Amino acid sequence: GQVVFQQANMDPSNYGISSLGDFAIVDVTSSDTITNNVWEGGEITGTYSSVPVGTTVYKFGSRTGYAWGNVTNTGLRITYKNATGLKQYTVGGLYSISLQNSSGTNAVDHGDSGGPVWRSDTGENLLHGIVTGGKFDINLMYTTPIYYAQYQGFQPKLN
Repeated sequence: GQVVFQQANMDPSNYGISSLGDFAIVDVTSSDTITNNVWEGGEITGTYSSVPVGTTVYKFGSRTGYAWGNVTNTGLRITYKNATGLKQYTVGGLYSISLQNSSGTNAVDHGDSGGPVWRSDTGENLLHGIVTGGKFDINLMYTTPIYYAQYQGFQPKLN
Protein backbone atom coordinates (compact mmCIF):
# COMPACT_ATOMS: atom_id res chain seq x y z
CA GLY A 1 0.00 0.00 0.00
CA GLN A 2 0.82 3.70 -0.08
CA VAL A 3 1.09 5.95 2.99
CA VAL A 4 -1.53 8.69 2.52
CA PHE A 5 -1.33 10.36 5.94
CA GLN A 6 1.25 10.36 8.70
CA GLN A 7 1.37 12.00 12.11
CA ALA A 8 4.40 11.87 14.38
CA ASN A 9 5.21 15.05 16.29
CA MET A 10 8.92 15.88 16.42
CA ASP A 11 8.42 19.36 17.95
CA PRO A 12 8.22 19.24 21.78
CA SER A 13 6.69 22.73 21.84
CA ASN A 14 3.76 21.60 19.64
CA TYR A 15 0.63 21.11 21.75
CA GLY A 16 -1.81 21.38 18.84
CA ILE A 17 -3.95 18.74 17.16
CA SER A 18 -0.96 17.61 15.10
CA SER A 19 0.76 16.52 18.34
CA LEU A 20 -1.97 13.99 19.18
CA GLY A 21 -1.11 10.36 18.47
CA ASP A 22 1.58 8.68 16.40
CA PHE A 23 0.20 6.83 13.37
CA ALA A 24 0.06 6.44 9.61
CA ILE A 25 -2.81 5.67 7.26
CA VAL A 26 -2.06 3.37 4.35
CA ASP A 27 -4.16 3.20 1.18
CA VAL A 28 -4.17 -0.49 0.32
CA THR A 29 -3.81 -1.80 -3.20
CA SER A 30 -5.66 -4.66 -4.87
CA SER A 31 -2.76 -7.00 -4.08
CA ASP A 32 -3.10 -6.33 -0.30
CA THR A 33 -5.16 -8.64 1.88
CA ILE A 34 -7.34 -6.80 4.38
CA THR A 35 -8.63 -8.51 7.50
CA ASN A 36 -10.27 -7.66 10.79
CA ASN A 37 -8.68 -10.72 12.44
CA VAL A 38 -6.30 -9.69 15.20
CA TRP A 39 -5.40 -13.08 16.62
CA GLU A 40 -6.57 -16.66 16.20
CA GLY A 41 -10.35 -16.65 16.27
CA GLY A 42 -10.79 -12.96 17.04
CA GLU A 43 -12.28 -10.29 14.84
CA ILE A 44 -12.68 -6.56 15.41
CA THR A 45 -16.40 -5.75 15.23
CA GLY A 46 -16.47 -2.06 16.21
CA THR A 47 -14.54 0.77 17.86
CA TYR A 48 -14.32 2.05 21.44
CA SER A 49 -11.69 4.76 21.71
CA SER A 50 -12.29 6.38 25.10
CA VAL A 51 -11.45 3.42 27.32
CA PRO A 52 -11.63 4.27 31.08
CA VAL A 53 -8.74 3.72 33.51
CA GLY A 54 -8.88 0.18 34.92
CA THR A 55 -10.38 -1.36 31.77
CA THR A 56 -8.79 -4.58 30.53
CA VAL A 57 -7.60 -4.36 26.93
CA TYR A 58 -5.76 -6.74 24.60
CA LYS A 59 -3.04 -6.18 22.02
CA PHE A 60 -1.35 -8.06 19.24
CA GLY A 61 2.12 -7.11 18.05
CA SER A 62 4.22 -8.70 15.33
CA ARG A 63 7.21 -9.00 17.69
CA THR A 64 5.70 -10.25 20.96
CA GLY A 65 2.26 -11.48 19.92
CA TYR A 66 -0.82 -11.50 22.15
CA ALA A 67 -0.95 -9.79 25.57
CA TRP A 68 -3.44 -8.10 27.87
CA GLY A 69 -3.50 -5.56 30.68
CA ASN A 70 -5.30 -2.69 32.34
CA VAL A 71 -5.42 0.96 31.31
CA THR A 72 -3.39 2.89 33.89
CA ASN A 73 -3.58 6.43 32.46
CA THR A 74 -5.19 8.50 29.71
CA GLY A 75 -4.33 11.79 27.97
CA LEU A 76 -0.58 11.36 28.46
CA ARG A 77 2.08 13.45 26.74
CA ILE A 78 5.19 11.32 26.24
CA THR A 79 8.59 12.04 24.69
CA TYR A 80 10.40 9.02 23.33
CA LYS A 81 13.01 8.02 20.76
CA ASN A 82 12.39 5.74 17.80
CA ALA A 83 13.91 2.24 17.69
CA THR A 84 17.20 3.51 16.27
CA GLY A 85 17.41 6.31 18.82
CA LEU A 86 17.94 8.89 16.07
CA LYS A 87 14.57 10.66 16.18
CA GLN A 88 12.67 12.01 19.17
CA TYR A 89 8.88 12.33 19.28
CA THR A 90 6.64 14.20 21.71
CA VAL A 91 3.18 12.73 21.44
CA GLY A 92 0.02 13.78 23.27
CA GLY A 93 -3.27 12.06 23.95
CA LEU A 94 -1.78 8.62 24.65
CA TYR A 95 -3.02 5.86 26.94
CA SER A 96 -0.72 3.74 29.11
CA ILE A 97 -1.43 0.07 29.73
CA SER A 98 0.41 -2.29 32.05
CA LEU A 99 0.75 -5.59 30.13
CA GLN A 100 1.30 -9.29 30.75
CA ASN A 101 1.27 -12.43 28.62
CA SER A 102 0.91 -16.15 29.22
CA SER A 103 4.64 -16.89 28.80
CA GLY A 104 5.84 -14.31 31.36
CA THR A 105 8.22 -12.78 28.81
CA ASN A 106 8.25 -9.24 27.35
CA ALA A 107 4.65 -8.44 26.51
CA VAL A 108 5.58 -5.45 24.29
CA ASP A 109 8.75 -4.54 22.41
CA HIS A 110 10.12 -2.70 19.38
CA GLY A 111 8.36 -4.14 16.33
CA ASP A 112 4.90 -4.22 17.93
CA SER A 113 4.16 -0.61 16.90
CA GLY A 114 1.06 -0.26 14.78
CA GLY A 115 -0.50 -3.43 16.16
CA PRO A 116 -4.17 -3.37 17.23
CA VAL A 117 -5.32 -2.72 20.79
CA TRP A 118 -8.92 -3.64 21.63
CA ARG A 119 -11.34 -4.27 24.44
CA SER A 120 -13.67 -7.22 24.62
CA ASP A 121 -17.17 -6.17 25.62
CA THR A 122 -20.28 -8.37 25.69
CA GLY A 123 -18.86 -10.76 23.10
CA GLU A 124 -17.60 -8.03 20.76
CA ASN A 125 -14.01 -6.97 20.12
CA LEU A 126 -13.94 -3.18 19.93
CA LEU A 127 -10.85 -1.45 18.53
CA HIS A 128 -9.34 1.06 20.98
CA GLY A 129 -6.23 2.04 19.06
CA ILE A 130 -2.74 1.02 18.05
CA VAL A 131 0.53 0.23 19.83
CA THR A 132 2.65 3.39 19.80
CA GLY A 133 5.57 2.76 22.15
CA GLY A 134 6.37 1.90 25.71
CA LYS A 135 8.79 1.14 28.49
CA PHE A 136 9.58 -2.35 27.32
CA ASP A 137 11.57 -3.49 30.36
CA ILE A 138 8.51 -3.06 32.61
CA ASN A 139 5.82 -4.03 30.05
CA LEU A 140 4.20 -0.59 29.99
CA MET A 141 2.66 0.11 26.60
CA TYR A 142 1.52 3.46 25.16
CA THR A 143 -1.34 3.49 22.66
CA THR A 144 -2.79 6.00 20.22
CA PRO A 145 -6.61 6.02 20.35
CA ILE A 146 -8.12 5.10 16.98
CA TYR A 147 -10.26 8.25 16.87
CA TYR A 148 -7.19 10.34 15.92
CA ALA A 149 -6.75 8.26 12.76
CA GLN A 150 -10.53 8.20 12.15
CA TYR A 151 -10.53 12.01 12.32
CA GLN A 152 -8.03 11.95 9.44
CA GLY A 153 -10.19 9.58 7.35
CA PHE A 154 -9.14 6.08 8.50
CA GLN A 155 -11.91 3.48 8.42
CA PRO A 156 -11.20 0.20 10.23
CA LYS A 157 -12.37 -3.05 8.62
CA LEU A 158 -15.17 -4.33 10.83
CA ASN A 159 -16.55 -7.32 8.91
